[in-house]
Amino acid sequence: MAAFAGVKEAIRASLRADGATQADLARHLGVSQKHVSQVLSGKVPGSPAFIEAMAQACGLALTVEVR
Repeated sequence: MAAFAGVKEAIRASLRADGATQADLARHLGVSQKHVSQVLSGKVPGSPAFIEAMAQACGLALTVEVR
């Protein structure tokens, strides 16, 4: 989902900055590392709720702007 490309990059950057892995994020969310990887790479679409959960787990806040 191109609309979430910036959010996915922020999640990856947050993981790097914290020294955390996709496996760490997956354990926190109760999903497989493969699923996290596929969503972050765009191989499978992630629901907005799942992407928000990943962001929140990384200490990021999502905001929605309607134009």
